[in-house]
Amino acid sequence: MIPLPSALRAALPIGAALLLIGAYAYGRSDGRRLAEGHAIAAIERVKAAALATADAVRTKTAAAHAADRARARAAEQRAAAINQEVSNDYQARLADARARYDRLLADAAARPAASGGAGAGLPGLPGAAGRPDAAAGQDRFPPADALTATEQALQLDALIRWVEAQIAAAKADGR
Repeated sequence: MIPLPSALRAALPIGAALLLIGAYAYGRSDGRRLAEGHAIAAIERVKAAALATADAVRTKTAAAHAADRARARAAEQRAAAINQEVSNDYQARLADARARYDRLLADAAARPAASGGAGAGLPGLPGAAGRPDAAAGQDRFPPADALTATEQALQLDALIRWVEAQIAAAKADGR
C-alpha cells in the first residue's frame, strides 16, 4: 500500500463524506428540478384554465349585457307605443268633447230667448214676474265649467288607462 501523509489520511474520510453528500445533493437537486418542472407545468395549466374561465365570463357577461339592452329597448318601445296610444285616444276624446261644447253653444245662440213656451197649437205662457225674490239655483254647471270638468275627467281616465297599461306591460316583461 502507498503510504499517505497523516494529514491526508485524516482528511480522506471527511472528503469521502463530502463527496457522498455532494452526490446526494446533486441527485436531490436533479429531483428537485424535475419536481419544479412538474410544478411549473401545473402552474401553467392553472393559469391557462384561469384565463379560459375569465374569457368565458367576459363572453357570457357581454351576452347578458346585450340581452339586457335588447330587453330594455323592447320595453321602451312598448312604453312608447302605450304612451302614443293613450295620448291619441285622449286627444280624440278631448276634441270630441270640445266639438260637442261648441255645438251646444251654437245651438243655444241660435235658439231665440222666448219668454213663453208657445208650441204648435198651444197658447203661450204669461210673461215672468218683474223680479225674482232670490237668485234661482242652477241645476247644472255653466257650459264653460262643464267643459273644464269634462276635460279633467278625460285626463284622469287617460291617466288611469296609461297606468294600467304600463303595469300590464311590466308584468309581461317580468318586472
